[in-house]
Amino acid sequence: MGLPQLGLAYTITREYVLRTLPSLVSILENNSRCRECERVDLSVFFYIQNIDENSGAIRKLKEICNEYNVKLHITDSNYYVDILKEIGDKEYNGSYVIDLFLVVPEYLDVSYNVLFLQSDVVMNYGQPLYELAQYDFEGGRKSCASTIDMENSSMVKKVVPLSERQYVFNCGVFLVSPKNYKKHGVFNQYVESIKEKGWKFNSYFNVLRNAYGLKNELCILPMKYQVYPGQKMLNISQWKQIFGLDDEQYYTDKEIEEALSDPVFVHYINFVVKKPWNEDMPRKYKYVGYWPYQKIWIDYAKLLGIKEVLCEPWEKTLHEKIKRFFYDFCCPIYVFLCTLFYKRDVMRCNRAVYKLDKIATGRRKA
Repeated sequence: MGLPQLGLAYTITREYVLRTLPSLVSILENNSRCRECERVDLSVFFYIQNIDENSGAIRKLKEICNEYNVKLHITDSNYYVDILKEIGDKEYNGSYVIDLFLVVPEYLDVSYNVLFLQSDVVMNYGQPLYELAQYDFEGGRKSCASTIDMENSSMVKKVVPLSERQYVFNCGVFLVSPKNYKKHGVFNQYVESIKEKGWKFNSYFNVLRNAYGLKNELCILPMKYQVYPGQKMLNISQWKQIFGLDDEQYYTDKEIEEALSDPVFVHYINFVVKKPWNEDMPRKYKYVGYWPYQKIWIDYAKLLGIKEVLCEPWEKTLHEKIKRFFYDFCCPIYVFLCTLFYKRDVMRCNRAVYKLDKIATGRRKA
């Protein structure tokens, strides 16, 4: 009997191909070093907007997959981008790739699970993929899975009709069964549910619309499948305070501690620090030379020989400089400011959501 199959998918622009390679190599290297009983048969899928087939980055991508003897499928994503445009999706940072994970499974003709990762996600050392390949989505009743996001608070969810066991999630790590996804008609349900709410298809609402649009299809993965460096750089109580999280709305402290001590995937979201390739070092980590989990990305970038090519300075805004000063020299004030800024942003978003809901309700009545 052969190895269990698993797809690995990235949806990116052509400018991000090279920057995605440390993530890809972290998966391939870990899988190649696993015990035979934990190894999976990987197929790699790259969906690239405005692809340049002759670029050095594409050649490097092909070389890597050949070296690890994995199947590589490269697709120009403009077909899927057009579908997103037709339903009213909007660009984020000049592209539509952030939402492609929602439409691609509808057209992906494979019988095995597919793991969608964002470019700023890497796999920790010595971790297997076997459990994700074997994941059964509650016996096939559901079609996708991810981890609970830090935005799963009551102040965010109060504008979204979600039950206690329906969660806001982070699509940086998104596991899907394309077979179930198509069988359940998930993409069409997603589109209709968002239109029903009158929500706009842009990044401002993506956390809410993803949670609401996939509310009946989402399974919850253990936290170890997606941790953030900022969670290790503050006390648990501090970042829970910032995001307004109660214990019932997130993982238990024991689950959090276990996940932070030995994560499977690290997602470098912009929280406390920015990206691992930004030349930036908080004061308390200058002696060590890297902040939590940064060395994982650095090691894989070095393995590829492209660390110097990828690294760049972080030009902080005044807002970011103020927050960094207090993080370095008075963390309680940093937590207070972040809590204040986050609540302000959520309140502004909630007002916009309420307004759109009223407009949509008025249209349905008319």
